[in-house]
Amino acid sequence: MYRLVRAGVRAACLQTALVTIVALVALVQGRIQQGASSPGSLTTTALAVDHHAAFALVDVFLAACVSMLRTQAVIGSARHIASGFRRLSPRNPDRAAGALISQLLLASLGFAAIALRPPPDWFQSLVALFTGASSGFLVWPGMMSVGTAAFGATTHAAILGHPG
Repeated sequence: MYRLVRAGVRAACLQTALVTIVALVALVQGRIQQGASSPGSLTTTALAVDHHAAFALVDVFLAACVSMLRTQAVIGSARHIASGFRRLSPRNPDRAAGALISQLLLASLGFAAIALRPPPDWFQSLVALFTGASSGFLVWPGMMSVGTAAFGATTHAAILGHPG
């Protein structure tokens, strides 16, 4: 089973690392900018709310790039997905391939659409419990972009393994 989703798991790990780097750079830059304007108030709330759309776009763009990488994991998953298509429907593997590709693509696009929206209130409250700050605006698009990258890479593998 792992061989079928290996591309997605590896893409999710890479996306998690990239999103963490982007968030850290954004926080450091925000602290530098706020420190220059008013040294006494170092909060991330204004930065996060003002630049949520930019963070979300960067995260989704990175997820799209990660999911389009043609790595060994994608190629290996493509081989196993192709053999699964032939086992599932020996006479018409195109039908099984089309169904899987469309479902994975919809899941990837759904995660991307959710990443571009502001985080829900319950999520902001939950993040505030653990961090004490309003960093939910950074964490939400990052988490959703990990799903975008995982499903996107698996979609890429399914397209490469398509028998037609």
